[in-house]
Amino acid sequence: MAQTKQVAVLVRRDQAEALRVAAGLTLAGNGVDVYVLDRPLADTEGVREQMEVMDLADITPISVIEGDRSLPYVVDAQTLAERILAYDVVIAL
Repeated sequence: MAQTKQVAVLVRRDQAEALRVAAGLTLAGNGVDVYVLDRPLADTEGVREQMEVMDLADITPISVIEGDRSLPYVVDAQTLAERILAYDVVIAL
C-alpha cells in the first residue's frame, strides 16, 4: 500500500484541469490543499464543475491573490512560502 502524502496544488494556467487533478489526488488518500495563484477562479462551466468535485472531496481552495475575496480563505504570498515547506509534493498546473 502506497504511503499517503501531503500535496499542495498551485492553480495557475488551466484552472479546471488543476482542480480536477487536485480532486483526483484525494482518491489515493492524500491530503490535498489547493492554492489559486495569479488570477481569481474563472466563472466557466469547467471551473464550476470542478468546484462541485472539490466540495465532494472536501477541499476548499485558498486564494493567494491580494485583494481577492472570491474564495472563503485568503493567504498572502509570504504565508504560502512558509507553508509550502511542509508539503511532501508541490504540483503547479
